[in-house]
Amino acid sequence: MLDLNDMIIAQLRERVVTFSNVKKGVLVAMVCFLPILLCF
Repeated sequence: MLDLNDMIIAQLRERVVTFSNVKKGVLVAMVCFLPILLCF
């Protein structure tokens, strides 16, 4: 988990055009280690 602050949100908006317009929040990254599993 990553707490989103103003600097992180600005960097994400620069890198990802489709990043949502948020003021604050938490980013939860999901990673699959086995190609057989599906991540949702």
